[in-house]
This record gives sequence, C-alpha cells and structure tokens, in this order.
Amino acid sequence: MKITRKKSFHILQVFLFVACLIFFIKIYGHEVYQEFKSPRFLNLHFIIVTFCFWTLLYLMKSLLTRELYRAINYNIALSELFSLSIITSFLSYILPAGLSTAFKALYLKTRHNFRFMHFGGIEVFSFV
Repeated sequence: MKITRKKSFHILQVFLFVACLIFFIKIYGHEVYQEFKSPRFLNLHFIIVTFCFWTLLYLMKSLLTRELYRAINYNIALSELFSLSIITSFLSYILPAGLSTAFKALYLKTRHNFRFMHFGGIEVFSFV
C-alpha cells in the first residue's frame, strides 16, 4: 500500500485530533469525575415538573407548525412534527448554527416533497 502525501496528512490530522482529545480528557476528566462522585440531592418533583413543562412547550410548537403546514396544503402528522421538533432541538445543541434547521428542511423535502421556499417562510413565521 502506497502512502501518498494526502493520505499521510490525513493520518497526521487524525493523530493530532486523538492526541488533543486525550489531553483534554486527562485535564478535565478528573474534575468531571469528582463532580459525579458526590452528586447533589436532586429534587424529583422539580425534574417531573420541568419534563412536563418542556413536553407541553414542544407539543404547542408542533401544533402551531402543523397548522401552518396545513395552511399551505401539507398534512403532516402531529407525532411526526413533535418528534422532529425534539430531534432538531437536540441537534441544535451538538451541531453548528443552522444545521439543525437544514436537517429539518432536508427531512421534509425527502419525506413529504416540501418546497424550500415554503419551509423558509414557515420557519421565519414560527420564530416570530
């Protein structure tokens, strides 16, 4: 197997990434371990109320989105919109800005043949 310059540069990038990751884990891993070693008391009622509150908010957002989609003749199930709103909000935490919205647009385009022009208008209106 011949190693080209491009391949060796890629191997070097992977090695540097792994080295930085190990360095980060070594420095901050001890602090995180100490934090989880002695957990604080968690109030179960607070967790349940918070879970119900966020579920209600996602349900309301899904209802609004469903009505906006129905206005332009797209019938999408409420359960699908609910799961899509939860997935895109999770993706917005781990992906750079705007990629979760792009994921939602591509999903609706492939699954329901949704026009990007309609999607942009609905997203702008639902954030206002």
